[in-house]
Amino acid sequence: MVLQRSEAITDFLAKLNACPLNNNERVKLSYLQHVLSDVERICDLADNIMRYCETVKSSNIDLSQNAYEEISTMYKSVKAMFELTLQDMLTRSGNNKSKIDSMENDIDNMRSNYINNHIARMNMGECKPNSSGIYVNTISNLERTADHLVFISKYPMQR
Repeated sequence: MVLQRSEAITDFLAKLNACPLNNNERVKLSYLQHVLSDVERICDLADNIMRYCETVKSSNIDLSQNAYEEISTMYKSVKAMFELTLQDMLTRSGNNKSKIDSMENDIDNMRSNYINNHIARMNMGECKPNSSGIYVNTISNLERTADHLVFISKYPMQR
């Protein structure tokens, strides 16, 4: 569904690009094209995470309680970043850019720390090796989502 809507929006934006536009309109159009590209990628990452969850359920992969808590903490941080990014987009303000950047740095650090924590848990027998790919990929996809939110927040927003 997202792919179909994205394709329709891309087609519409391409048609707009063929129209005579002033400089301000071209900047807005470019902004929309960049945001659409990042939103598509975020949707791809969310789809990946959904498939990881389905694999955990269908394959009886065990993650430790700590692993679930880390994923939840990171998800909440990404969600808060999304809300700030959306607020900036809707208000065209950019007021939250520094907070968004700071949150993204925190999420980068979470990724590194959480992967190290996971390796330690596996070494102690708290997590099984078959959970490693799912856990690391989930954490990495959340971190990559945060990267795309930063990209969106950095595009020049026109009034």
